[in-house]
Amino acid sequence: MKGNSEAPDQDPVLRYKESIESLNIVMNDVKKKNQEKTEQFIIFDCSRLKVSLLEYGTDFIQQIFYHLIKESKDELYALINEFSNTIENLNNPVHDIEYLKKRQYILVETRAKLPVLDAKREPIVKKFRYI
Repeated sequence: MKGNSEAPDQDPVLRYKESIESLNIVMNDVKKKNQEKTEQFIIFDCSRLKVSLLEYGTDFIQQIFYHLIKESKDELYALINEFSNTIENLNNPVHDIEYLKKRQYILVETRAKLPVLDAKREPIVKKFRYI
């Protein structure tokens, strides 16, 4: 479940939502099933199996949320580091004209990169809203 492999227009939390919804459907189906099953003269008690399956489903949903939270944090920290490095680079004192030209080029490059950075930010925001 890596966020970078998705199409730009695709909802970044769609895979997580679908996985959780699928698990909830299965868990609801398990909840509706009878705990006992009679076969001829034998009665099978499946209550422990039912409880175990529901616990596994709940744990798996928690793992999906944990993965989503970790992925969101990693992406956010990477974006923050990119901003911080650029700010630090642009805030260094100027010693000569060549260094000023270099920093001016970095500034122009950064302004051109702003739409790309905004595009990186939007999926992160959507993920945190879902969480």
